[in-house]
Amino acid sequence: MGQRFTFACPNVPFFGEEGRGDALLITRQSKTQCRQKNIRYVKATCEGEERERRLAGLVGYDEAHDAQWWLDHIDADRRAANWDDKRGAA
Repeated sequence: MGQRFTFACPNVPFFGEEGRGDALLITRQSKTQCRQKNIRYVKATCEGEERERRLAGLVGYDEAHDAQWWLDHIDADRRAANWDDKRGAA
């Protein structure tokens, strides 16, 4: 089978075997949604320098840690706090 070309978002193409492009697209969308939820969590729960540091880290502007490190750590904090803006903080 030929390769399939799919856009997850502008300028971010995925290549793969038939069917694999859809799975990659879903994975990419899930990660984007997780990042957006964590940004909302930081904005709702953090203030000052801590807020700025976490937001900068989530978008890759931290020299000490990459964006994935921040995503993992903030997501763990959010889950530990049982925070969900769709149903309110528990």
